[in-house]
This record gives sequence, C-alpha cells and structure tokens, in this order.
Amino acid sequence: MKHAYEIVYSDQEGLTSVSQYSMGHYDLTTLWQGKPLARKPTRSVKLIVENPQSQSDYVSNAASWPIFSKRFLDIVLPLAHRDIEVLPAPLFISDGSPWPGYFLVNCIRRVRCLHKTKSVLIRQGKHIRGVIKYVLKAKELPEQVHIFRIDEFPFGLFLSQKLRARLKGSGLTGLCLFRWPAI
Repeated sequence: MKHAYEIVYSDQEGLTSVSQYSMGHYDLTTLWQGKPLARKPTRSVKLIVENPQSQSDYVSNAASWPIFSKRFLDIVLPLAHRDIEVLPAPLFISDGSPWPGYFLVNCIRRVRCLHKTKSVLIRQGKHIRGVIKYVLKAKELPEQVHIFRIDEFPFGLFLSQKLRARLKGSGLTGLCLFRWPAI
C-alpha cells in the first residue's frame, strides 16, 4: 500500500518556536495556498523566536508557515527542488537581532488526490472546511512529486514515501509525520 506523510509540528517541550509575529500589510495566508508567491514577504514581516538555543529543524509558529532549518532543507532539496520556493525566514530573537539559518518553504505543488468518499471530512454545504482523516488516491500521486499540498484542501503539507525515507534516522527535531493511506 502506498502512503503519504503529513508534516506537523512536534509537541515536545522546549523546542524553538515563534512566540510573536508582525505581518505588517502582508497576507499571512499566502503561504497556505500552494501557489508561487506573487509578492515576497516584506521587511515589515517579523517572526520573534522563543527558545533560540534549542535549534529546532522545523519551527512551529501561529502563522502556520513552513520554516525549515538549513539541515532540513539540505535533506529535502535534492528530491523536492521543483516542488518548493525557498526564501530566507524573517526570524528575529527578542532583542531584534536576526536569527539566520532558517528558510520559509513555500510548497508550490498541488495534487488533486483526496479520496472524498473514504476520507472523513468536515463540510459546510459543498465546501470542505476540515479533514479529520485523510485517504488519498494512490494513482493520483505522481512519483516525481515529493512535497505537495492536496488540491481539494491545501492547508496541510505532505511528503512522499521516498522523501520520508530520506528523513528517517536524520535526527531532525520539531516535526512529526502522520502516515495517511493512499488506495
């Protein structure tokens, strides 16, 4: 059976996270859409880091932006370079100093693969408002796509089995992978 893996933030205590953020006039939902950025985040966007000494590889934040360490990005890029846009993350520590070495990862690959009759969905009329249990269509998962958003509900970030295998044993922190079936 084929699977896809949803990447989520770890709930482990003491990991690096964004405790405050300021978006200025930038629309924070832009990185949730699975589309190339028409407008890059401006200098007014600031994400303030809590626990910078812990050096998480996947930084949790209330804006739900995928923020990868260089180490995480180095593992992902060889397979997923066509699936993502990479920008320096606007991270700062509480004294206002930049916190380098982290990247915003905008997933620009959307795959129409949600099995709507087998998944457990929250609906409002014809619209999907949430997903409790994902079931994906295996035949719709392209072999060459390694990071993607589901077109029917593009708010989660998913990895291929091949990319998940590259991550296994890497020692990355700050993330968990939920395995979802593809039938």
